[in-house]
Amino acid sequence: MKIIQISTREVANMLSVTETTIKRWTNSGMLKCLKTLGGHRKYLLSDVESFAKENNISITGVTAPLRKDQLEQLGFAVYSKNMAKAADVIMEEALQGDREGVSESFMYLVKNRIKLADIVDDIIKPAMEKIGYLWETKKLEVDQEHLATDTIKTALSRLTVYLPRQKEKQIKILLACPEGETHDLGLQALAYELELSGYKIHYLGANTPFRSIVNAAKAENPDYIFISACAPTITDKDFINGFKSLIRTAKGIKAKLVAGGDYFERVDKKNVDCDIIVNSIKESISFIKKANKQKKGQ
Repeated sequence: MKIIQISTREVANMLSVTETTIKRWTNSGMLKCLKTLGGHRKYLLSDVESFAKENNISITGVTAPLRKDQLEQLGFAVYSKNMAKAADVIMEEALQGDREGVSESFMYLVKNRIKLADIVDDIIKPAMEKIGYLWETKKLEVDQEHLATDTIKTALSRLTVYLPRQKEKQIKILLACPEGETHDLGLQALAYELELSGYKIHYLGANTPFRSIVNAAKAENPDYIFISACAPTITDKDFINGFKSLIRTAKGIKAKLVAGGDYFERVDKKNVDCDIIVNSIKESISFIKKANKQKKGQ
């Protein structure tokens, strides 16, 4: 039988009481709870049902992914065009590992005509930057950072099922995070946007050896190669040597080489002689459209 765990907020909704009341019952030992590695309280649904029965409490409420104040905050973000407010909601839900909450937030934004590129660039990116800062300053454990990242990845994959797809284009794009780079959320989001835009995607994912990227490029012969790196664990020398092999490969197959991520902002640009270094999905799409237009005009 599947063990179902729910949050403090969800228990409060089920029993139609405040979260403070749930915490008081928990602290007194009346209501059993579990602690995640990140310190969050989780409750077994079976324990909540037993507690309600023993204390003659009716389960009349319904668990909801988002609180009323969070929905109001998302509404304010949409109508005031203040995406920082939406980023705060996403960050809160992601840190709790609330996939349903993040998914509901994304659907709300899309229904209010916020495009996927804007969700990623203006909401997810700043939210993850805040989470990264909290981890760097040791205010978050690594498991919490991983949980938040996986929660957003899952919600994004769910969202793309409901988004419209454009007519297929005869343009191939290869995407990869090179060896030593495990942070692929941004690149994965770009792959979703490109695929929805009709481009043919060959996504290699995180921690892909440079030689494997080179081999894939030669085999697939893409029009564009996108490389993303934030904090690779290999040495700068090894990374630069590997990247130079991609430069040679891209020139050999006449593909545009595009780089993105914090790492490329820090290194000497002479060592990363690619076609462009981008900072967002919107910038990536704009470059492809411009390059395609120039190619057609030749």
